Amino acid sequence: MGAMISKVSPMFSFGMMNVETGEIEEVSETFVKVVIEGVEKNYVAYVVLSEGKVVKLIDTTAALKKKVASKDEALREKLAAMVEKGELTQEQADEKLEAFQENTVQ
Repeated sequence: MGAMISKVSPMFSFGMMNVETGEIEEVSETFVKVVIEGVEKNYVAYVVLSEGKVVKLIDTTAALKKKVASKDEALREKLAAMVEKGELTQEQADEKLEAFQENTVQ
């Protein structure tokens, strides 16, 4: 199974630091920030449009998993409160949690 590309955002850069000298060099480049969502890994790539070249690739897998875990925990707490108030049965809460987990990247 392949990766899905989403959230393509234009970005502009008017200066870059020269790593050798530490000085800011004037440039005018158009970049795109591309979110790449794979089955097991997720990345954000910064691509120079004029060259079609990836200049920075960031693995966001761990951060995404942490965010999903946080949302999962928040949903569990909300559903537990709704069951306690009698707004949902435990079975309904379990179904909602299962639907969330099925539709979320783990």
